[in-house]
Amino acid sequence: MEDISKFQLDLLLQERDSHISNKNIGAVEWESDDVEYSNKYFSDCIFSGTAIKGLKFIDCYFRNCHFKKCVLRGIQCFSTEFDSCTFGEDQQTGSEFYFSSLISCDIHCCKFRYVKFNFCDLYNIEDHNSDYSYTLWKSCHFGKKISEKKTLYRARFSGSKLVGAYMPSMIFDNCEFFNVDFSQSNLDYISAEDAKMLDCKLTNVSTTAAKFSRADISGSNISGFDIRQLDNYDSMLISEEQLDSLITALDIIIGH
Repeated sequence: MEDISKFQLDLLLQERDSHISNKNIGAVEWESDDVEYSNKYFSDCIFSGTAIKGLKFIDCYFRNCHFKKCVLRGIQCFSTEFDSCTFGEDQQTGSEFYFSSLISCDIHCCKFRYVKFNFCDLYNIEDHNSDYSYTLWKSCHFGKKISEKKTLYRARFSGSKLVGAYMPSMIFDNCEFFNVDFSQSNLDYISAEDAKMLDCKLTNVSTTAAKFSRADISGSNISGFDIRQLDNYDSMLISEEQLDSLITALDIIIGH
């Protein structure tokens, strides 16, 4: 693998439909408010400590690339695909993704703050200990096949919006969700054991055969949440205000 400077990277990117492969791009400042990259292909590259700010990627492709301790701020990705990439200890702030894809990616200990995902696809994803606070997910799909890896372990979401998200068979064990809007999302077959879903909107979600054992959903809006759909809800924690809704859902008649 060849180490390259920011100057060498700029030269490679000037080529039309350039293919950048097996390059080690270290702690350089790769930033601009008006630079747009289209139809660029990156494969088997390492970005280590790289600061990527204000750039726009259109119809670009990253395959088997590794992002470690990078700072990504205010970037925009349109119809861009990340395939078999790894993200470790990266900080992503204020970026926007449109009609883009993350496929077979591993994400570890990253921070995504105020990031917007619009009409994006995330397939075969595995995540550990990342923070997705104040992220927006608009009409995104998580996974096509039940056999895919779709694990978010100890991930944290605060103030995030997952309205209408397609997330069947996701594993949310030990994750923390605070003030997250799941309205009208598909949560069929998910596992949310030992998860915290506090002050969230779980209105009209689909939860066929989902597992919520030991989950804490205290204070969440559960209008239209049918507990009868769940596969397991042993020791699930709820607040007093939620009790009436669950009693109604279970068709329990008090006193009879």
